Amino acid sequence: PIIFSLRLGQLSICLNKEHQGRSLLKTIQTGTSLSMELRSGSLYLSGSVDDLGAWDTDSYETRSRHIIERNRPIFLVYRTSDVISGQEPFFQFSYCTGVDANADSTLLPSWVYTKLTSLGHESLRIDDYLSVSMASLEFVYLSERTAELLDYLSNGLPGKGMGLTSRAAKGFIEKRIQTRSFLQMVVDSPRVRVPLDEESDGSLILRLGDVSLRSWFEEGTAKSMSVFGGIE
Repeated sequence: PIIFSLRLGQLSICLNKEHQGRSLLKTIQTGTSLSMELRSGSLYLSGSVDDLGAWDTDSYETRSRHIIERNRPIFLVYRTSDVISGQEPFFQFSYCTGVDANADSTLLPSWVYTKLTSLGHESLRIDDYLSVSMASLEFVYLSERTAELLDYLSNGLPGKGMGLTSRAAKGFIEKRIQTRSFLQMVVDSPRVRVPLDEESDGSLILRLGDVSLRSWFEEGTAKSMSVFGGIE
């Protein structure tokens, strides 16, 4: 077998508007890990990110208002006090290809094995299985700042990179539709905090609801089941 593993302590990215001499944001990603194993024609991938956050680093010297520290975050991983002690990773995924549900039952959740047997498939071999889980993120929405960031990300160099990423993801999904693929995704409820303004400590908080998704394919036809939480 071929085995590869990677561990990255911290990755930091800054976005600046050089012609204005301004810093827009700084993102910090910590505890990134990736493991890969290739054996008997099957690929096994797993990875995680412990923490992720982005902060407003503008000096606000040319703005009519200053900003308080509580409103500096653009997004952060939201953890309640009872979750902090466990410190579950913010993001986790596992992906495997060419798996036999009988031989590699420990790699697959019970619902995949149950689905294969209940559908009466002669072969319990699947093309691939992808599992993704993500903890809750809290976004801080300030209208002027958010509009500027969206414009920069859409029309600047990051926008071109996101376009390539989007096309690659679309190709990956289209390929999965033609195969015996299984997917499980769990996303804890994102939060949006809307301060009155940059200097205000008061805010409105929106919880967008948990997302739980499972999809599978049978006889060439996609069958899916999804549950979406509501707005609270």
